[in-house]
Amino acid sequence: MVTWPHQGRFRSEAAFASFAGVSPMPTSSGLTNRNRLNRSGDRHLNRAMHTITLI
Repeated sequence: MVTWPHQGRFRSEAAFASFAGVSPMPTSSGLTNRNRLNRSGDRHLNRAMHTITLI
């Protein structure tokens, strides 16, 4: 992963997921509680993770 230059950059898996744009964001409407993926973050890293998952 090119955007992850050293092991100590992220303190947790959640921080890495937020950076990559794959962390869940709570969205709610009235009594309905849902989660959706965070669309911000490093899109190149997100694409690389998607490709690795598919292979």
